[in-house]
Amino acid sequence: LIFSIKTDGFVDGKGTIKNDRFYFTSFDGHAYEANLKSYDVRKFSMDDFSDVSPLVYEDRLFYQNWNGKIAAIDLKSSEKIFETVFDKSPKDDHRNPSPVLYEEKAIFLSPGGSLIVVDVKRLKEIFRTKLEGEFRATPLIFSDKLYIPSVDGAVYKMELNNYNLTKINLDESFYSSPVNYKNMIVMAGKGGKIFFLDEKMMPIKTIDTERAFRYQSPAVYKDGLIIASLDGYIIEFNEHKIIAEKRLEDIFTSTPVIYRDFAVLTSFYGNIYFYNQQKQIKIENLGEIQFMPAVYKDIIIVGSRANRLYGIKIW
Repeated sequence: LIFSIKTDGFVDGKGTIKNDRFYFTSFDGHAYEANLKSYDVRKFSMDDFSDVSPLVYEDRLFYQNWNGKIAAIDLKSSEKIFETVFDKSPKDDHRNPSPVLYEEKAIFLSPGGSLIVVDVKRLKEIFRTKLEGEFRATPLIFSDKLYIPSVDGAVYKMELNNYNLTKINLDESFYSSPVNYKNMIVMAGKGGKIFFLDEKMMPIKTIDTERAFRYQSPAVYKDGLIIASLDGYIIEFNEHKIIAEKRLEDIFTSTPVIYRDFAVLTSFYGNIYFYNQQKQIKIENLGEIQFMPAVYKDIIIVGSRANRLYGIKIW
């Protein structure tokens, strides 16, 4: 352990690495900047809690909070320089989609379906629309399109050059973000089905893992993908079949990150696993984790419901 940053609230979701700094949000109502060289920490008020990954563009930090506020902070002056609102969460479920960046546009999506596009240079809202459904997954940008899965099973595609929308419906419920694998859109449903779609959203393949997922997305790993389930299974697969499956006595809560030839996974019981088919290493007792780990050089960064952000050096 090389650093431990104390907050006054849970550290859930995931963070952003930019210019040797790690940006993350907390249930204490602040966005944090951790310098990964000096370990100095700054924090900025968000007026309410959040678990989104902040978006950093040049010297500006963009966030959204649970109460439906979108804002930007100037990282030089620490002053708020932009603010707008959209609908708050329709249910008492904390997970919000994180903003994503396309060219010089930040795209925000609320759990209630409000989609807002903000010009990050001019600090001006340039597009707003309303989608039907409930949304917890961060959208995927691929090939100038935005792919947006919903809890209700609808999947939207938005053309980013003109904001035209199309929609398909799938027999699943989606809480986790899509990923791009071999120019296919891959999505894991709550009930265990994994869908492979082409960029026009035509189905290519469906694999039923018979496992339970929520906020865990697949990660590209070696020649395929890897995902970990709520019921303790680590599954390697590709567009054809399940390649390998191993069960551990744990509850996996987040998307893996790849470090060298290991998949790094976090668990509800406060453990970090370094996994491949030949070897598993476990770091224990970090408090309940619902945070996607990040890699900075040889440091694994992970947030915890022990109100901490940890940096662990891998020797």
